[in-house]
Amino acid sequence: MTVKLTLLTQSKMLSKDFVYGVVTASFQIEGGALAGWLLTFYGYQADTEQSDTRKQGLLLFFTILLFYCFTVLLFYMHYVRLL
Repeated sequence: MTVKLTLLTQSKMLSKDFVYGVVTASFQIEGGALAGWLLTFYGYQADTEQSDTRKQGLLLFFTILLFYCFTVLLFYMHYVRLL
């Protein structure tokens, strides 16, 4: 069963500002979840001394992985048309 969603041509949900806002919000939500998952993966615990492995994982996360995600996001926003 396929459900087709149609909007009126004058709908505010088709405006570029609305679509950009939705896309930006979804990236922020996914980014927050990704940060939490990676901190958990590396074994981060607040208010405790971090081991060398944890420090290395956090350094990797806050430099290389964030740069990679930022680059992919820039590419997506520059080359992909939203409307």
